[in-house]
Amino acid sequence: MELSNTVTQLLNDAVSYAINKGYEYITPEVFLLTVCDYIPFVEAYTACGGNINELKKMLSGYLKEYVDIIDVETPEFSASFGQALTIAAQSAYNSSRSYIELTHVIHGILQLENSYAVYFMKKQKISEVDLLQQLISVEDAEEYFIEDGYEENEEHLEEIWKSYAPCLNETLTEVNPLIGREDELERTIQILCRKDKNNPLHIGEPGVGKTAITYGLVELLRNGNMLKPYLSNGHIRFIGATTFDEYKKYFEKSKSLTRRFQNVEICEPGIDETIAILEGIKSKYEKFHGVKYAKGVLEYAVKMSDKHINDRFLPDKAIDLIDEAGAYRKLHKLNQKTQTV
Repeated sequence: MELSNTVTQLLNDAVSYAINKGYEYITPEVFLLTVCDYIPFVEAYTACGGNINELKKMLSGYLKEYVDIIDVETPEFSASFGQALTIAAQSAYNSSRSYIELTHVIHGILQLENSYAVYFMKKQKISEVDLLQQLISVEDAEEYFIEDGYEENEEHLEEIWKSYAPCLNETLTEVNPLIGREDELERTIQILCRKDKNNPLHIGEPGVGKTAITYGLVELLRNGNMLKPYLSNGHIRFIGATTFDEYKKYFEKSKSLTRRFQNVEICEPGIDETIAILEGIKSKYEKFHGVKYAKGVLEYAVKMSDKHINDRFLPDKAIDLIDEAGAYRKLHKLNQKTQTV
């Protein structure tokens, strides 16, 4: 995955700084010190209550005291900074971005253990969520405002929103229908109808169907659900989705987020409920692969995935099994008209 122009320039600046100082490695601290001269980061960091001059002072002091000066022609990335870039690349991929942006690199650095770069920011009580939100906001604003007079470019601003908030209504036909989850869906609707703290946050393990519930809500709205009057008054509502680990790592540390969201726990469905889910979506997979799932196959997929795949959750792992089986049969056809799985 390619680096954005901003990250490329900042890395070049970090390399130049390391060469000038005689450092053998480009560490997270060297890169962060370089970023401290990048205006959007300065504005975002300051908006979060941080003191950028104090951060630069601590980083410079650390580098001067603990980093050896060994004149080298080309400094290399340290192991920890390499790890941060790997995390950044994965983060960019997971968010369907074409380039690794500065927000991804900052996120990668903040995941490091035993890093002074992380320690110095946390010492100023900087929240990762708040910092990244501010940085996205500042960078987008500066990128899409014309310098002469700061006139808004509405077309570009609309593209910003589309990149971060795609219209689920436009992709509804591409996803599996919601089967079951009546209680969770009803609870979500009830929270959206509240006067205060009316943003639901779905918390559950990966693959249990958090996104499916949101799509189920979208389908209800399309079909004329009673929720429409509550959402048409101009006030923005958010439906968040996260895992238990991510909630503890990020959400709990940000009081500004926790006071705005109402939690809805999304538990892993049981065997019978998962079988019902597969029954409800099997026609889509049959059509896609050009196969027919034999009687008992769905039950078998659910029970075997529950028994043998221990690092993932239902219904996602069972859906993967029938998808894989359909793909296999499509490639290895039977000597008969109807291709049965």
